[in-house]
Amino acid sequence: MRPAALLLLAALTHAQPWTRHTIDDTSRGADGVRVAGRRPLRLVTGWEEAGIVRIYTPGPNVREPWRREEVGPAPNVEDAASAFGYIISASEGKTRSLHAHRKRNGQWTTAKIPASDGLMQWMFTLHVGGKLFAGGKGPNAKVGFFTTAPRLQDWRWTPILDAGWIMSMIEADMDGDGDKDVLISDRHGAAPGVYWLEAPAWTPHRVGPPRDKTMFLTLDDIDGDGLRDIVAATQPGSLVIHRRLDKSGNRWATSEVPLPAIAGLAKAVRYFGGGEFVVTCEAARAPRHGVFLMKLDGSWRPISGVDGVKHDLIELIDLDQDGDLDVITTEETTGLGIVWYENPAAGISQHSARSPAVPPGT
Repeated sequence: MRPAALLLLAALTHAQPWTRHTIDDTSRGADGVRVAGRRPLRLVTGWEEAGIVRIYTPGPNVREPWRREEVGPAPNVEDAASAFGYIISASEGKTRSLHAHRKRNGQWTTAKIPASDGLMQWMFTLHVGGKLFAGGKGPNAKVGFFTTAPRLQDWRWTPILDAGWIMSMIEADMDGDGDKDVLISDRHGAAPGVYWLEAPAWTPHRVGPPRDKTMFLTLDDIDGDGLRDIVAATQPGSLVIHRRLDKSGNRWATSEVPLPAIAGLAKAVRYFGGGEFVVTCEAARAPRHGVFLMKLDGSWRPISGVDGVKHDLIELIDLDQDGDLDVITTEETTGLGIVWYENPAAGISQHSARSPAVPPGT
């Protein structure tokens, strides 16, 4: 679609972008944001181009830049998360290591996790019970877990299966047996797409057919039947819907919905409630949008407008405590950094408004 047509389409929505607030824009290459704690709220982000990791807490005015702490160096950092009293950063490129950052006596220290060093380009981590799950990309990439111990040098790596380029890892009881499994999206490789690992033996189960360029996913009940479904952002521009048919985790109905013409390349998705999804995109140069809300009928409304280019992971939190969900994400290319978009629908908690996104039975 030509740029003029994209702008006309945007004008026809009769909606204004949400107000953008900056959490931090003082470094280079903000690459994803994750919650590191909720009471008090803490966010963690790796800055890939700068090779550092920072933690953030809001001050008295959440709309002003947040307080930040630099937890340590992490060259080629791709992900950072809180686990076992550490901030664990995952590095790709030539670094190919996980780092553990810990604060003691008011000072941060950084150390490599020896069992991770040089194995692969690390992309994502997730702690489940006493294990740290991790996955990578490229040659020799695997999904597996570290058995943890009080000393980092005693952590041990157990690979489970080959990987292409791990995007999402989510802890969830996928089969209703009361224990925690791991839901995964893989961007490339021999069998890209969505699968889950069944505890305790970590047996893999495929969700839907293989699908190349599967990006981040979300897990939520999108059709109001009491079962949590999976929606994955896939490139260049669609949401792949895996509607759960029973509690087993082995029966799914898969369909696909294209993103609106204003979108960049799909990156991440979160269920917002009320039949809407927040979608972020990369390669979203104006007049394309990098963050927006959409329904599965293709209708949409803006969040970011045409600001920014490469957006990433999404957190949904009521930051201004006005009763609705705001959108937190990062923008890596143009220097917006870590930002949040203020929901203008004050007092309406979208995530508790569970109108179905997919009609039951479709």
